[in-house]
Amino acid sequence: MEEIDKHIYDYNFHQLRLLMQYPSKQNHMYQFIQSNPNWLLNIQFDQINFLYFQQWLTNFITANQVNAQFILLHFQIQPYRLTLSNSQDLKIHKAYLIFVHNMLKNQINKEYFLFQSFFRDLTIEIIRKSLTNQTQDCLEWVTYSFTNIFHDSYEQSYLQLLYDNNIELLDFIFQLLQKTIDDKVYPSLIHNCIPKSYDIKELYSNQNKIGIQLSIKDLQFLMNLELPPLQKFKFYSLITFMGGYNSEIQALFYPKEYKEAIHQMSIQQDDELISVFLRFIANMVHINKTVWEDLKNNGIFYYSYSLVNDLKPIIHFTNVHNMHQQREWATIIIRNLCDCDELREHLQNFQ
Repeated sequence: MEEIDKHIYDYNFHQLRLLMQYPSKQNHMYQFIQSNPNWLLNIQFDQINFLYFQQWLTNFITANQVNAQFILLHFQIQPYRLTLSNSQDLKIHKAYLIFVHNMLKNQINKEYFLFQSFFRDLTIEIIRKSLTNQTQDCLEWVTYSFTNIFHDSYEQSYLQLLYDNNIELLDFIFQLLQKTIDDKVYPSLIHNCIPKSYDIKELYSNQNKIGIQLSIKDLQFLMNLELPPLQKFKFYSLITFMGGYNSEIQALFYPKEYKEAIHQMSIQQDDELISVFLRFIANMVHINKTVWEDLKNNGIFYYSYSLVNDLKPIIHFTNVHNMHQQREWATIIIRNLCDCDELREHLQNFQ
């Protein structure tokens, strides 16, 4: 171990970062730090290559439960925090994001790391900077980190913690949710709201792909956030993508958001927004007996003349051909309503 000891005493992080790729060297490094607790405290961050140090720290904890737990609980070096926070070097940002990803791959207390630890504010800051800068290398590691961060549900909303009016964050989350659906990673975009159908769960279980799930706390944050209707209902349309196959999620958006979409769809002029409302309504009326009963008895689609009269906006959109697929989503609404025998009888009266 003489070689590594020399590099340790010289604070030669160029060599140490390379040696940390070997488990035996990781363990030796851990034993040294345990025996020499001031070694970390004596690092002169203004005199070393900080990128090499961050890479050393990342490799030190990679696939090493003991080292990761030690850093999580005992690494409290303020000069490190200041140096990283003040750095505009995107290579350093990327190295830190890899550190976050690798920390979360270990069996550590994720909630403590994300919400309470020394690294909490640094992680939030570097993620926000990466989303703002839109550098591909950094965004790639934000994606990998998010797959670990949003793999679990927490007492608080991590999405809320990150947000701070960062529209880039919401756009990025939306893209990841869409990718989760496209790649059939999970049968639900919300933790613990799983379809009952075994076949559906089997079909959407491609977990070797990249995907995320939001917690109920994250969803509640989104629903209470003051967002433009287009952005908010685009999220709702994604989250309800299973329709009646996930009735638990449908129930989260009924009656308030559902009735808002019904109302807004009939008065809006913006084609993209109309399409988003139609898509959301189609998801909400799919195999949804609660909504069907409301349509028959209490809602705007109540029986007799008014039923077919109030369907006119949706019927209208079945004949609109445009890039926003209004015709397709309106047709799906009608098709889903026809799953209810009584509603189908009244729909057949429409001329």
